[in-house]
Amino acid sequence: MHNLLTASVILLAVIAETLALSSNVAGEPKVHIKNGTITGKRVDSYGQDLFLGIPFAQPPVGELRFELPQPLNYTWEIPFNASSYGPMCINYPVALPMDPTDIKYAQSEDCLSLNVVRPTGTTKESRLPVLVYIYGGGWQEGGTGDGRYNTSYMVQSSVQMGQPTIMVTMNYRLSGWGFLAGDDVRGQGLLNLALHDQRLALAWIQENIEAFGGDRKRVPIQGESVGAHSVGFHMLAYGGRDDGLFQAAVCESGGPWYMGTYTSAVDSEKNYQTLLAATNCTDAHNTVACLRSAPFDVLNSTFAKLPFLAVVDGALIPEFNSIALAKGNFVKVPLLIGANTDEGKLFAGYGVNTTDEFKTFIETATYLRTTKKETVDLLLDAYPYPGLNSTHGQSDDTLEPPAPYGAQFARVARYIGDAMFTAGRRYTCEIWAQHGLPCYSYRFNTVPANTDVVTLGATHFEEVAFVFNNVIGTGMDSSPFAVTPSSREQRYRQLGQLMSRMWISFAGTHSPNNHRIESFNTTWPKYTLDSPKNMVFDGNITSFVEDDNWRIEALNLIIDRALDYSR
Repeated sequence: MHNLLTASVILLAVIAETLALSSNVAGEPKVHIKNGTITGKRVDSYGQDLFLGIPFAQPPVGELRFELPQPLNYTWEIPFNASSYGPMCINYPVALPMDPTDIKYAQSEDCLSLNVVRPTGTTKESRLPVLVYIYGGGWQEGGTGDGRYNTSYMVQSSVQMGQPTIMVTMNYRLSGWGFLAGDDVRGQGLLNLALHDQRLALAWIQENIEAFGGDRKRVPIQGESVGAHSVGFHMLAYGGRDDGLFQAAVCESGGPWYMGTYTSAVDSEKNYQTLLAATNCTDAHNTVACLRSAPFDVLNSTFAKLPFLAVVDGALIPEFNSIALAKGNFVKVPLLIGANTDEGKLFAGYGVNTTDEFKTFIETATYLRTTKKETVDLLLDAYPYPGLNSTHGQSDDTLEPPAPYGAQFARVARYIGDAMFTAGRRYTCEIWAQHGLPCYSYRFNTVPANTDVVTLGATHFEEVAFVFNNVIGTGMDSSPFAVTPSSREQRYRQLGQLMSRMWISFAGTHSPNNHRIESFNTTWPKYTLDSPKNMVFDGNITSFVEDDNWRIEALNLIIDRALDYSR
């Protein structure tokens, strides 16, 4: 999505951004929490109060670098100025096609802040639902200041539909800053720091959100990609212990079933030794303490070269997610979950032209690999070429991909999409149904503007703009809604309104069907074992309900063989 918008649309985006960041000094909103007074800013054009860049933890620097996040231990003697976003945590961009090409955001180790956006006129007595969003980005990039996560649009939707809602976003440490692992790190109980960051932010919300007019008993958590996986980890944390941090969950392209390959203790230690060598900490008595005083530039350049993922730590992540789900060890809350039709196209890569090369891909893929011969052979049969089991137009082998995409690009895309997202979505829905819990499942089937149908299609991340109802494409190179002809663009706009309102409806009522759009009469059914259904969000036609019964054999194979992906 690198085509430019017309000059008029660019101007509209700039004006909207300026209005969203302008302050009405005469009407500065204030709240009082245990740490003191917070002063935000009022945006009259949206009818909203913004409280931005609020620290929820002590700065994770110095002696607190690579440490569990620590609650604030001070009060503000003068009101805290919450009129601008705090810096993002240190990013390592993955350079995906939908990432903006020329927008830069401030970054810092001192980045643990959150943002609260509420409708103007909200008081302590309002007790509004509080929807908390956790961004994705492969645990390598992202941050709350990213314009693609401008929550003003969703808050605006909530007011327009008569269900005013507060939205909160939080930063968390990324890459090695948030997922450092190794024997010494494990021995000190310092694994998965990023997830601990998120939990401390959720605890801050429970302690303080009523001062902003929120209801701490109505806090759904929402995420996309690894943000959705984060939501899943919180539902499974500590064996499914319910700490009262949230009461519902929304997972977009991810969730409780983590279909990534956990980094093994052996591989974690290899990475850790590489880091120690780069920082001259190999022979230190306390290697973690040595890293805390290591030069930022050395850590930063080393982290940029190494992969970091969540690890099973025996506590927050007590065991493999598939095992925990099968045992029923999760927080029992209503769930809205889904995946996109062409999820895998974004990750399919280049150069797979033969079955032997596809086999090598299965055995070596960074985030998704298995070397168990029986499983590999079964997967080769389950994903034939040509793709006789393709469905919904997904990764159609009759569409020849351009160079440098390999001849079997579509085959790889089908497999990745199923293994990383679709199988986990289906299995999670089945588990929720087994436990009698409300679960609403969707498939997003809309190709945004300026997106190649063959190589991307309705791929990963592309639903985000519609969920946020980001019509002007804030934070993006172009608007996903800017399609032709005008009748199609109108349907895209209607879809953005529908999805945004359904998400808000679920946040407040635990059902997506209270969206109050009179022209849309289709009921989104709960997922059941005897009649599993998806809502299909399609901007080219009216969204509809489908049977969730396609590629059963292939998806069941992935589910049944989940543990073969562990290292």
